[in-house]
Amino acid sequence: LKDIYYDLIQNLTLLNRDALVLKLQDPKVIQEEIIPDLEIYLKSNTEINDEIADRFLVDKNSVFEYVIWRAMISLGNAIEYKNNFTIDEELNVVRHAAGNQGDIEVYYEEFTLLVEVTTSGGVAQFNMEKEPVTRHYDNLRKESKVPTYCLFIAKKINENTYKEFLRYNQIRKAKIIPLELNEYIKIINKQKDLLSNGEKITAQDLLKLFNNLLSNTITSIEEWKEKITKELDKYVTNWKI
Repeated sequence: LKDIYYDLIQNLTLLNRDALVLKLQDPKVIQEEIIPDLEIYLKSNTEINDEIADRFLVDKNSVFEYVIWRAMISLGNAIEYKNNFTIDEELNVVRHAAGNQGDIEVYYEEFTLLVEVTTSGGVAQFNMEKEPVTRHYDNLRKESKVPTYCLFIAKKINENTYKEFLRYNQIRKAKIIPLELNEYIKIINKQKDLLSNGEKITAQDLLKLFNNLLSNTITSIEEWKEKITKELDKYVTNWKI
């Protein structure tokens, strides 16, 4: 009976996942649910804590992983949207990802994307995230048969974090891209606008954008930050509506 119960729970979870993928690619849901949830994390720490406590039973770090996962699903085109944080059969977040794995893994036909998120800032962000992000990236890259990229998303990226990923990309030929949350929201907003007009961002669009955000020929973080801003704004403007 226990095996039958667990099989039923697993099947229910899979059905709910399929339904969620369809739901989150509706521009109205992106406008009314996904973007407001992302924008919570642009607020002060006190406001974030209060809003998360009012709506969820878990901490703000776990919810941030969950919110970004849902936003990645809204971009579509993937074979799998793998959450390494724990969810229940109703797809509610229960606990953040364990320390030995990345937060989110998104599998496309032509590339794999690791998504790492943090609510930490300042020097604490650099100290807490520099080693796990690069380790998780390298582990996933070894397993993948296609090119592997990583998005590192935070409200504000610390200068030392930029430096570390710039150094790591150039020494290890890695593809780690730091994005501040307001920059990531621009992509989600564009997907909402495109879907409203019967179009969408494709996996090839994302791949081209990621390649143009990388730091292969850059020597300073100021140059990289400027490139990220300019390239992202260019793509958001030029994606057809």
